[in-house]
Amino acid sequence: MIEDAQSVATLTLALAGGAVAGALHAGLLWLSVNQLIHGGRIWVFAAGALGRLALIVVATAWFLNVADGRLTDLAVAVVGFVAARIAATRLVKRGLEGR
Repeated sequence: MIEDAQSVATLTLALAGGAVAGALHAGLLWLSVNQLIHGGRIWVFAAGALGRLALIVVATAWFLNVADGRLTDLAVAVVGFVAARIAATRLVKRGLEGR
């Protein structure tokens, strides 16, 4: 339950942070796949996978540290992450349909 303005601000920051992490994750995925398709460099794709994994691990650890272990903040950050990924997927689909 949200009790005060500080909690609302914390949840808003968690949502925004999750969205940024989701957008970064989608961008890294796009770069990795684009390199694999156009250049055929599997090591770039593998490095991108490690980068995406590191992003998720660091973001999760940071949220848990900043949020003092409050899982509510982490859950809201995950909602922001998923929302950014859904938005990125829809943008790509629209771009492909426009070809």
